[in-house]
Amino acid sequence: MPTVAEFNKMFNIPREPMTQLGAGQYFELADPKIKKALITDVFIENMGGGTSLLSIQEKQPGIDSFEVRYSYYTLANEHLVINYTTGLKLGDLFNIGGSIRLYNEGPAAVLVRVNGVIVP
Repeated sequence: MPTVAEFNKMFNIPREPMTQLGAGQYFELADPKIKKALITDVFIENMGGGTSLLSIQEKQPGIDSFEVRYSYYTLANEHLVINYTTGLKLGDLFNIGGSIRLYNEGPAAVLVRVNGVIVP
C-alpha cells in the first residue's frame, strides 16, 4: 500500500473511466510541477471505424509545442494493454514543460487510460 506522499505522485489520464477520445482530440495533464514522469501501463480500446494512432506527448519547456515520445497503433475493435516492468520515461532528455498529452490522430475513436508516477 503506497504512502500518502507516494500516492500523491501517481496519475492516470483521463481521470474519468470510459471516456472516449475521438480523432483529433486529446487529454492533457497539466501541472507546472511536472518535470519528469514514468508511464507504468497503457490501455487502449479501438472503438471501430478504422485504425487509430495514439501518441503520448510531452510539452517542451519554454515554448508552446509538444513532442511525440511514444505512439500506439491499433486496428478496428482491437484492445491493447501494456504493463511496463521498468516503465517508460518522460522528461529524461529535457524536463517536461509542465504538461503530458494523449493525442488521438484517428481516424477511429478510442477509450484510453495511461497510468504513471510523477518523478521528483
